Amino acid sequence: MTNSDKYRVTRFKTEGGRKTEYLSEEEIQKLRASKLQKIRKDNPGVTQKALAEAIGINLRTLQDW
Repeated sequence: MTNSDKYRVTRFKTEGGRKTEYLSEEEIQKLRASKLQKIRKDNPGVTQKALAEAIGINLRTLQDW
């Protein structure tokens, strides 16, 4: 797989600065899932509907993820 088959993603490091890398669609989906899991774990009272509204997506899309 070449970089043209991947998406450029820039992340912010905890110690400052940014890191740019190229990720496949599958890698991006795993990253998105892990971030959403962390949000739900850190905020146990947040409903799926509230989370979907907060990140600007349809509730059904969140449920499909």
